[in-house]
Amino acid sequence: MNIRSKALAANLKSSRLVIPEWDNVEIGVREMTAAQRYEFGQEAQKSPAKATARTIIACVFDPKSGEPAFEAADQDALMQHSAKIVERIAAEILELSGLTVPAEKALEKN
Repeated sequence: MNIRSKALAANLKSSRLVIPEWDNVEIGVREMTAAQRYEFGQEAQKSPAKATARTIIACVFDPKSGEPAFEAADQDALMQHSAKIVERIAAEILELSGLTVPAEKALEKN
């Protein structure tokens, strides 16, 4: 398999989180794509709350079906939801996407 084939076949990293406040529901979260990461950076400068909500909509999925957990119409509801929960989910997405200090330090070591 050549470099191009390997690169294009690579899957996005993902993990699972249990949200106790949502009756212990388990959600899947995945890292942002390159396009989503760029859009997040642009949006975060204007409205961090919208950027966070849009990232959750894009990166949270049902781990059983693989289907998105949220849709674009949920943006305002997510922005009005518990900051503690939203920030916990967003932190996991940012970590998977290499946008946190620990993630950056891990990349530097490699």
